[in-house]
Amino acid sequence: MKEMYGFNYQQYGNCGQFALLNALLLLGIPVTNKQAHIKTGITITKSTISGTDSKNIVKGLKCFNCKAIKFQSDSESDTKKSIDDFLSKNIPLIIGCENYDHWAVLAGKKDNKYYWLDSADEDIIGLSYWDEIEDWIKYEDEDDYKYFFIAVKPKESGYSISNLNELYKISYKNEDLFFTCGEKLNDLLEIFECDCRANYSVAKLLNQYKETIIDGICRLYYYADRTEIEKLFNDYLAIAELYNLKVDKEIRVQALIEFTILLTLCLFE
Repeated sequence: MKEMYGFNYQQYGNCGQFALLNALLLLGIPVTNKQAHIKTGITITKSTISGTDSKNIVKGLKCFNCKAIKFQSDSESDTKKSIDDFLSKNIPLIIGCENYDHWAVLAGKKDNKYYWLDSADEDIIGLSYWDEIEDWIKYEDEDDYKYFFIAVKPKESGYSISNLNELYKISYKNEDLFFTCGEKLNDLLEIFECDCRANYSVAKLLNQYKETIIDGICRLYYYADRTEIEKLFNDYLAIAELYNLKVDKEIRVQALIEFTILLTLCLFE
């Protein structure tokens, strides 16, 4: 069974782990469900029975080289101001919602609407006005703060999604790609060794050698379905564009060879 990353439906009521997965995947950090449970210190069984509290989510985020900034307030205006400020800096927020019985993510803002990610929702990703968001996150108990969230700030610059509208389009135009986004991102990060020193666009490189790679695979394996290979290639290309991945010029040839091998191996799955 393949490992499950973010942008998928939660299982066993583990909304805390999937909120963590979704927030990290927005930041270009692919993490599996299994890793999330280990790093938060909460087993699947325990998450089913008693859920995951904020301390464990913070613990998990720190393990993935992120700073967790807690916010709590009774003021709607202060909460909205802080949310808008964090989202304007591409910092996703893990939000306590449904009277603190559920965890979800605010990913960004488009005009007067907010992008959200909720692995318990049928759509997983959506766009809502502030009134809907405020009603979702407001806690009705007078003995606790009305609003609470955790801002997820990476300690190092990386490859986060800046065009959430493109991710939103992928979710309903190419569902398979949406569900496998984390897996494909992980493949690309490993093959192209994307880091802060890289300086050449992975998408540009893939576009440059697209026909050469696909033609080569089809010649080597006469039974290969060209349409299937092209779709797989284009899915990886879409992820490279979504995250604006970069590769060091010195390893371009080796990376292209490894990528071609990856596509070839997919023929035998």
